[in-house]
Amino acid sequence: MPPTAAPPPALDLPALAPRPRRRRGPRRVLVVRLSAVGDVLHALPAVHALAAARPDVEVDWLVEDRAAALLEGHPDLARVHVVPRARWRRSLRRPLAAPGALLDVVRFVARLLRRRYDAVVDLQGNLKSGLWAAAAGAPVRVGLASDDAREGNGFFVNRRVPVARTVRHRVERALRVLGVVAGAPLPFAGGGVAPVAADGHAAAWVARALADRGLGARG
Repeated sequence: MPPTAAPPPALDLPALAPRPRRRRGPRRVLVVRLSAVGDVLHALPAVHALAAARPDVEVDWLVEDRAAALLEGHPDLARVHVVPRARWRRSLRRPLAAPGALLDVVRFVARLLRRRYDAVVDLQGNLKSGLWAAAAGAPVRVGLASDDAREGNGFFVNRRVPVARTVRHRVERALRVLGVVAGAPLPFAGGGVAPVAADGHAAAWVARALADRGLGARG
């Protein structure tokens, strides 16, 4: 009887790490909070919480020129789209300049469309912000439920987030809405404080605002 062949030696292979699961959900999100300065500040903690919870999501912001200095160069934002509200309003008052302003609006919308957003989050909840949310062309448009929106804003969003009346703080309300994008509730951490942009434009804006109110740097 022939001898039995010895089994081949076992290969010393390293253990294979489990393949990471791909997270479902949006990869590029546009936040619409056009104004005012205080409202933009109250929306920042929610965006900061989203960036911490979902670093795989690229967040842009659509804001009007009067509050843009708070966002330019912000570490949690990939891009800031600044609506030149003051310039457009001046142009529309002059008949000869109006066609150029309308062409500028079309080009602005085209830039938004080129970003191919997966979702738009409207934190403002009025007619103007709703129009911009629709113009961005995202398949998912998240906004406040009809009880909290104004001026027919609910017509422009297709994912409405109800927020209880007991949730009065604007920071927490923004956290509830952006939690839909995160796929999980976002924490109200650090007292609702988030970093703001600290570039030269922001510093100049703060200096002008203080000077307008008779407050200057004291040393």
